[in-house]
Amino acid sequence: MEEDFYTIAQVSEVIGAPKHMIRRIIKSGLVRNVQRRTNKYRVLNSEQVELVRTLYYLHRGGATMRDLRKYASLEYAGDVTIAERKAILETKKRQLWENLKDLQAAIDHIERKIEVMETTSKS
Repeated sequence: MEEDFYTIAQVSEVIGAPKHMIRRIIKSGLVRNVQRRTNKYRVLNSEQVELVRTLYYLHRGGATMRDLRKYASLEYAGDVTIAERKAILETKKRQLWENLKDLQAAIDHIERKIEVMETTSKS
């Protein structure tokens, strides 16, 4: 059975990441064995797309390039690193939930200030 391949534009559409970010992830060597078609377009298989998706969201969540390199190398090391990869993802998830709580508190405060200002300006 023939494997499906996806261009950077298709990957961008599927995962909602900008094309320049996908190119950056690929060019930095985080995704191995990316093929090029005769038209010079890079194409990724399904596993590579999933790795790009994970790296993109880790990056969006504040992971550094060093963190991304570590995660990608663990991914390529195979199933023996599942526990370590899961720990990285769990830690990042906890950090994101904390950030979300902080952001919600800031939004709540700003909404209260706006309400006070609207009430004051109507007087």
